[in-house]
This record gives sequence, C-alpha cells and structure tokens, in this order.
Amino acid sequence: MGWQTDVVAAAISESQSIANMESPAASYVGFTFNGFDRVNVCTLLCLLEANNSLECIDKHLDAMKIVTRTNEEWPTVTVIAPAQVEKLADVASWDATRFQVLAKQWRSTEEFEGWVESDVDDLLQTFVDLAETAVLNKQTVMIWQSP
Repeated sequence: MGWQTDVVAAAISESQSIANMESPAASYVGFTFNGFDRVNVCTLLCLLEANNSLECIDKHLDAMKIVTRTNEEWPTVTVIAPAQVEKLADVASWDATRFQVLAKQWRSTEEFEGWVESDVDDLLQTFVDLAETAVLNKQTVMIWQSP
C-alpha cells in the first residue's frame, strides 16, 4: 500500500494535465486512497460480469489507457474506459444487500489480502459514487499513482 494514489473524475482530454500534477485529488473531484490500482478495478469489473478468469482481467486492462508525466516514467495515470465507468456507476444505485454481497466478494480477492474489511467497503462506495458522478458529468475516472 506504499503507492500514493489519487482517483479523480475528469474529461479524457485532461489525462496528460493530470499526469503532470503532484496531487490531482486536490484540484479535481475525487479522493486519495493509497495502494488502490487498476488491477483492483479490473477485479471489480470481472466480479460484475461474474467472470473471475485471467482473460477477463486482461480484457479490462487492455481497455484502459496509461499516461505518464511528460518525459518521465512516474507518475502514471490510468484512464478507465467510459464503458467501464458506466458499469461501475451502476453499482451506486444498488440496494444495500446486493452491494454488501459485491463488497464481500471484492474484499475476498487476492488483491485485498491484509486490508481492513471496512476500508475496502468504504473504498467501493466512494469509488462507485465517483464513477456515478463522472457519468453524470460526461467524464471518466482516472487513477493517478506515484511511488
């Protein structure tokens, strides 16, 4: 969990600007949750599709665009594809029981081994709420990371 991670909603055209920033969650609608990354997102998307295969994760990883700071390797920005953001945004409207089932499945994945359950549940709620905001504003979600 040592990576600095900001998750923001923004227009796709702003991805390079976000990559060039030090802490985009301070300037954009979003949040900071260190250690969260695109693999966590892909795992969640596969759970939504009831498909936990490696091919599913690879498919979702391939749909995401990676942007780096101009002339540097870090930080990176993962641009989540609009169709993926729409799937995530749908979860924000789920009833509590259905949401809790998904939260339990997600926190049971290998990617969250050693994490506090309530932190993962809070992350899920915050993340899908941000996805819903992005869809309503015709934006996408981006994950900014720096070691």
